[in-house]
Amino acid sequence: DNLQNAYFYLLNYLTDQQNSTSEFVTSFMAGEPLDAAITQGSAATQFHGLPLLESRFSCNIYLDQKQNAFNALNDIAAIFRGMLYWSSGYIFASNDQAKEAVMLFTNANVANGSFVYSGSSLNSRSTVVTVRFNDRDDSYKPKVEFVEDSAGIREFGIVEKEVIALGVTSRGQANRLAKWMLYTNQTETDTIQFTTGQEGSYLKPGDVVKVQDKLKTSKRYGGRISDIDYAVNSITLDEGIEQNIVGQKITVIVP
Repeated sequence: DNLQNAYFYLLNYLTDQQNSTSEFVTSFMAGEPLDAAITQGSAATQFHGLPLLESRFSCNIYLDQKQNAFNALNDIAAIFRGMLYWSSGYIFASNDQAKEAVMLFTNANVANGSFVYSGSSLNSRSTVVTVRFNDRDDSYKPKVEFVEDSAGIREFGIVEKEVIALGVTSRGQANRLAKWMLYTNQTETDTIQFTTGQEGSYLKPGDVVKVQDKLKTSKRYGGRISDIDYAVNSITLDEGIEQNIVGQKITVIVP
């Protein structure tokens, strides 16, 4: 039942307009609509009579064989750079978009008070992406969209990645997919590892967190609260603060 509901909401979202009132849209996609009209791309200036605007993401797919339902749903979710995952008997959805941080991690709430940093391999940073899709403007014939990052090629050389864009029938959408992959490969290159306590059980895949590492800054900006006095709106910190914080913003996580 959960798979069927997720499948319904997913297809409903992909086909509905941005004023959709389905539960999938209103409860999960609270930010910018994924189907907002945007410019079609270079094809809009090359051919006459074609629309200049198109949905940010669209899906044109025909399932012609039996397959694992969860895998099929994840393939469809990947069209809008999303993913589905199973947790506590329910299916949840997440996608790559700007969102607010849900938790703050400092040296005070991680094991041994340390963070481990590492970077991605240079060989994994794609500088050229080819996207295979079926062009709806040419009788759905297989086409290839080629996008390169000239700055990345000068620094890392030609590192090519080939992608099959499931359900994509627009050259503009294929071009945006290639640019997104180049951007993420060239900019999201650092990873951080740490061990924490019960705070970690609150997080889900796709959540954004803040990290305040005192070894990365000259001053201490994070810690634990030892007491809260709600009567006078005051808090007692685990350690003192040397610098002046009058007028600054403080983020507090309490039960």
